Amino acid sequence: MAIHVAKAMQSGDMLKLWNRTLAKSSSTSESAIGETQEVRIMACSMVEEAVAGADVVISMLSDGPVNDRILFGIDERDPAE
Repeated sequence: MAIHVAKAMQSGDMLKLWNRTLAKSSSTSESAIGETQEVRIMACSMVEEAVAGADVVISMLSDGPVNDRILFGIDERDPAE
């Protein structure tokens, strides 16, 4: 998906990638760089790094609770929340 997003971006834009497994985002980043030379692509080790300063965030997580846990630190399974 990242490669398709990168192709739709304009020259000079920055695409930051984050995955719970850094090796996956690094691998995707390397593949995307080969496909589009004009877009700057960076694999991030932390979700906070990936979303910092972003005008747009595209999230592809399995469901709402996982999205809340990853992006906002909210865990519905934790009764203390």
